[in-house]
Amino acid sequence: MASLDQVINTTQLFQDVETSQALQQMDPQSLQRYLQHAQDSLYKDVTSKKDDAFQKAYGDLERATSTQHAIFYYNQRNQDLSNIQGQVYQDRKQNADAVLFDRDLAKRQYEINQWETGNKMDTLFVYQQLLIILSAVIVMFYLWKQSILSSAVFFGILFVLVCIFVFTIVNRAQYTNSIRDNRYWSQRQFPTYAKIKVPDVCNANKLEKGIEGDIGWAEKELETSYMSGLSDVGQDLSSLANEYNSEVSSYKQDIRQERSGP
Repeated sequence: MASLDQVINTTQLFQDVETSQALQQMDPQSLQRYLQHAQDSLYKDVTSKKDDAFQKAYGDLERATSTQHAIFYYNQRNQDLSNIQGQVYQDRKQNADAVLFDRDLAKRQYEINQWETGNKMDTLFVYQQLLIILSAVIVMFYLWKQSILSSAVFFGILFVLVCIFVFTIVNRAQYTNSIRDNRYWSQRQFPTYAKIKVPDVCNANKLEKGIEGDIGWAEKELETSYMSGLSDVGQDLSSLANEYNSEVSSYKQDIRQERSGP
């Protein structure tokens, strides 16, 4: 590789030397023509390169502009497709909502009709009971006028029938207004009781505070027991020292008495 570069450099050097020798051997007119030709060639070469660079830049600009226009049109097309899809979705959603609304409306109308029918049947039962009671009262009234029934029996039966009718009306009104479900005729409402609040025994903050309190109490107890133990040990040592001193003093007295005796 190094030899090839050296050959190339040598060749270029020889060409430059030959060119300089040829220029020195030329007359002024030939040299002027050569320089003019070289200048023209250089100008044309630079001009052509500039034109090529301009054409390339212009072509790149056109391609970039075309690409930008294509991206813009693609974006516009995607927006149109998205709008079409959104419109289709809205249409489907409106149709589904309409179907659900019609279904719920028909179901609710059926529930209303069922409730009204049950209410009318219950009212008809009360009217039938009233008709039966009135018929019985008319018959008993005729028998009472004919002295077939006594006054006590007539008014007693009349009182019982009136009490039954009044009880029926009160029971129906109370059941319908307070106990019966307002939506479904065949169902009843059940009382709701307040939820019992469960104490939060697993609260982390309370548990942590309780543990910290227990640890503090344990430390205080240990410190108190340690101080009380130290005081007990000191008292024991002082008592032992006093006993030792008393024994030593008694022993010294005994020795002195033995020495001073005979």
